[in-house]
Amino acid sequence: MSLLIDVLRKFKDNARKTSVHPVIAKGKGSGETLKRKAFIFLTPLVLVSAVGAYFLTQLVVGSFEPAPVRQMPIEQLQAKVPEEPREPLVEEPPPKSKPQEVAPEKPKPAPRQVKTRVREPVRSNVNEEPVEKLVGELKEPRPAPKPALNLNSLLYEADRSFREGDLRRSAELYEKALSLKPLESAVNNLLVTYARLGEFAKAEELLRRFPEERFLYSYLVELTKNGRLNIALKLSKKFLHLDRKGYVHFARGYVYERLGRVGDALAEYRRAYEKNPADPYLAYNYARLLESAGMYREAYRLYEKLKSLELEPNLKDIVERRLRYLKFMGF
Repeated sequence: MSLLIDVLRKFKDNARKTSVHPVIAKGKGSGETLKRKAFIFLTPLVLVSAVGAYFLTQLVVGSFEPAPVRQMPIEQLQAKVPEEPREPLVEEPPPKSKPQEVAPEKPKPAPRQVKTRVREPVRSNVNEEPVEKLVGELKEPRPAPKPALNLNSLLYEADRSFREGDLRRSAELYEKALSLKPLESAVNNLLVTYARLGEFAKAEELLRRFPEERFLYSYLVELTKNGRLNIALKLSKKFLHLDRKGYVHFARGYVYERLGRVGDALAEYRRAYEKNPADPYLAYNYARLLESAGMYREAYRLYEKLKSLELEPNLKDIVERRLRYLKFMGF
């Protein structure tokens, strides 16, 4: 019995032993380590690959939009839907009323071919009475209301008529403009128009309405240009009290100069210059007439004074030329 037990023990010990080469037997532990490392390395790689494959699949599948579903027309859909049975509407009987006697129909008269009048019920806001309306009858159009007089348009038309030579119409338009507003330009232009038309009484009346020196001056100069010299002298004497800045005296001197009365012209020019020495044109005309009358020294002194005033380029050039001439002549 003990011998059998010993044999079994030996057999068991031999069964545990293997016939593996000692080097291989030693490498068994390192193989298990390699397996463990490979498992650790491959596990994340497999996970990353699986996640990448999932996203790639979603990208590929999501890039294709599903084809739109063709919808059937609304009419066809409605036709396929059976309508629910509706209950018939029951009309309520009208309220009972007393039976009315029906008069027998009268024979209709034959229709007329042409109707001259038609009665149309035109309702008004007051009494709602029918109003007759004639058919085929044309009513005369009412005259359009006249537009309100425009001051600017009146002045524009008056100026244009004056330039075109229609002095009568120009005067009428200026008169209308003055009835709206007493503008200085309208007064001045109307006086000039009266001077050309020979309407001296109207001009004098207008001067009495607007007694201004500048209006009188414009009218006198226009009369003189048109050869109405005696009328200009009489009128200037009548309205001489309006002279404030020497322009009425200057206009009278201009008339006398046109008449050849140089002495009277010089006297009037001197009065105008003394009243308004700052006006270069009054001073120049006085100096010019002095030179024409042979009073060169007086004229030269006046030309020298003119140089101290502010002159327009044209007048300045004339004065300088007169001074050079008088210097050349020894004055």
